[in-house]
Amino acid sequence: MGSENWDGRPPREFNLLPGVTRIGSGTDADLRLDGLDLQHAEIRHDENDEYVLYAYGSVGGGSSTMRPEQGLVLRTGARIEMGRWRMGFFREEYADHGRPYGGRLGGELSVQKPQPDRRSQPR
Repeated sequence: MGSENWDGRPPREFNLLPGVTRIGSGTDADLRLDGLDLQHAEIRHDENDEYVLYAYGSVGGGSSTMRPEQGLVLRTGARIEMGRWRMGFFREEYADHGRPYGGRLGGELSVQKPQPDRRSQPR
């Protein structure tokens, strides 16, 4: 599915919840999307102020072979595909931590937390 299926309506926005945001088609999902598993995925806001995606069902867009125990740190502009749904993850530039993956240029290098090497994260 791509732009040829767009119905002309603006995209929906959903603010992630503090702690955990559950995604699925079940009644207990925070973000309920028809056609997904009852509990398809969740996004956890961790102690390092990172948002991490954990997949229980099929997730594509950047990590098509995720296992539930593997989390994927989300960065601004990340595309997530679940079933027929296409989503993007965005947060303010100043909050998207870690050089060279985002954040401000210059500034507090001595106090910035190091980020994991992206090449070492599973794809």
